[in-house]
Amino acid sequence: DLEEIDGIGLQPREIIAEALSMAGFHVVTAATAGEAIAALRAAPFDLVLSDLLMPGGGAKAILSLFPDDHSRPPVVVLTGKTEAYVEEALLAAGAARCLQKPIGVEPLLPSIDEVLRGGSQSP
Repeated sequence: DLEEIDGIGLQPREIIAEALSMAGFHVVTAATAGEAIAALRAAPFDLVLSDLLMPGGGAKAILSLFPDDHSRPPVVVLTGKTEAYVEEALLAAGAARCLQKPIGVEPLLPSIDEVLRGGSQSP
């Protein structure tokens, strides 16, 4: 049950990873863009959930890793930036969706499900 995650002493990445695991997803976490890129080069992924800003480049580095939309898994970007141009630039760069932080697990799960079913763009 998602309410069982207390989050005390956990990073937001770990809380989200635990919630996604409890929802049945296989989750791989990365603390930096470099770690994420290494994981993406090592194995295929159905979806990438990335912060816009993380050490080593964040979502922009991940989006630029793939030469075209067909080789890129859907990338959902979490951001605290509220300016419309930030979201527009990320979508133009190939992000499947942008979600505003802070975001709880309950609204995150339906967004991920929708993107995996082929939906894109921000709600």
